[in-house]
Amino acid sequence: MNKYKKEILATVIIGLLLAPTLLFAALDKGRSDLEKNLVEGADSAGFETTGSQPSLAVLAGTVARVFLSLLGIIFIAYTIYAGYLWMTAAGNEENVTKAKNIIRNVVIGLIVVLTSVAIYMFVKTALIGAE
Repeated sequence: MNKYKKEILATVIIGLLLAPTLLFAALDKGRSDLEKNLVEGADSAGFETTGSQPSLAVLAGTVARVFLSLLGIIFIAYTIYAGYLWMTAAGNEENVTKAKNIIRNVVIGLIVVLTSVAIYMFVKTALIGAE
């Protein structure tokens, strides 16, 4: 258990930092003055804003984008952690090997995420239509 203490702590901290963002995104307080200003700004910038509920396809796309963004943040955090681990290894071969394994896994995960983004963009363009 002590072996994974740092990884668990890092995951908990990232989760605690991201939890308020997800909670605020889920709140529906109606149209406040800020939201009206944002809608007016989006309209003037050329974005389509509708007063109705978003369709299932738009909602699924939004969830997919948020999920992929969170995965990107997690990958960056793990890369920074692995770099820190490697730089502070001070000749300890075990820490260097651990950092190399983390970096290898991060690169594999990044390839998987970028592939899923490419598939998402293809499906969005082919089935939903380009914006």
